[in-house]
Amino acid sequence: AHWTQALTDAKRLKDKVLRFKIEYLLFKAATDEGRTAVARAIRRRLYKLSPSIPADTEELSDFRKMIAQAPETNSVSDRQ
Repeated sequence: AHWTQALTDAKRLKDKVLRFKIEYLLFKAATDEGRTAVARAIRRRLYKLSPSIPADTEELSDFRKMIAQAPETNSVSDRQ
């Protein structure tokens, strides 16, 4: 619930870096918990935000590493 409020605040403030950081934490949690449909939805949002995030943002680097190592978030088995 706190993350949801933080995400709402970041959107309201139009702070894309903060929004990316929060979305990344939600993506990581969803991935760790095996909630692949949620992870896929968040991943799409992170991809859309990525171009506007400074390259030295730690969460951006972590996100890129994570998706490079875990392509299963796009697999057919997720939809079964």
